[in-house]
Amino acid sequence: MTPTSVLEVALDRSVAWDIVVRAGVSDYEVDVRELGVTSLALESGVSSGVVTLGRPDAAGARRAVPVEVDTGVSAVVVRVPHGESARVTIDEGLSMIDPQGEWARGRAGAGRTYESDGFSDRGAYWDIQIDSGVGSITLEYY
Repeated sequence: MTPTSVLEVALDRSVAWDIVVRAGVSDYEVDVRELGVTSLALESGVSSGVVTLGRPDAAGARRAVPVEVDTGVSAVVVRVPHGESARVTIDEGLSMIDPQGEWARGRAGAGRTYESDGFSDRGAYWDIQIDSGVGSITLEYY
C-alpha cells in the first residue's frame, strides 16, 4: 500500500465478531456501531485513530465485552454511546488522558480507571483495557 492508500472493510451484521485490527504506522477509524462484537483488539504503533463502539449487548452478551487497545506513539479516541456502560482501565505510560463528559475516575494498581456515567456491571458493558506508550487518549460519548 502507498502512503495514501485507503482500506475499507465491511462485515456481515448478522454475525457475532471477534475483531483484531493491526494498524501499524497509519491513521485509522474502527467503527463497530452496527456490528455484534464479542471482543475487539487493536494494536497500533505510530498512529492516530478513532474507535467507535456500539451497544455492548448487540451480539447477545450479558457480561463484559473485552476491548484491548495497545498503542505505541499514538493518539487514540475511544467513543462509546451515551447511556451505555463502559469501564476503561488505562496503563498510560507517558500519555495524556482526556475524558470528555462525565466519567467516574479511580486507580487500579499503576493505572487509572474511568467508568461511564451511570455505569453498571450487572449486564453487558464494554470492558476496555488500554496500554499506551507515548501520546494521547481521549474518551468521549456520542
